[in-house]
Amino acid sequence: MRIISIKVNKKEIYYAVMSKQDSENIILEKDEKISIPQNKTQPQLMGFFKDSFVNLLSEVKIKRVVYWCDSPGKALLLMPLGVLNLCCNECNIDTKSKYSQNITAGLLGFETKERGKKAIALMKDFYKNAKYKNEDMRKVLAIGTVVLRGGN
Repeated sequence: MRIISIKVNKKEIYYAVMSKQDSENIILEKDEKISIPQNKTQPQLMGFFKDSFVNLLSEVKIKRVVYWCDSPGKALLLMPLGVLNLCCNECNIDTKSKYSQNITAGLLGFETKERGKKAIALMKDFYKNAKYKNEDMRKVLAIGTVVLRGGN
């Protein structure tokens, strides 16, 4: 299975293309970020998000998009995820949302008992070829790993 894992913050869209070829090995094919313009109106931003997501989804043949959602009360962060869901729906791509409470060390393939942020911190050096090592990319890699390991 091949997926795109996404996390949006106020300034960037972090994403990773990940795949699972056999029973255990998960491959990080690409990790990138897209800068979000800070001088746009909300309608212009939604157009930017739609264009960015359509371009991303058309670049890579995938089965699923998984996205990080930890800000249910922050409309500006949720709007891009709504646009992402719209784009995925138009492309017949399944979506799944994840957040800290969904993540455990066991789901990531570790034998420890950490949950949430502590489990996500374990991802720091998990993918040696990752360009970005910050917390947002660790979340992107964590949710992609959970999905590809069979954790829906």
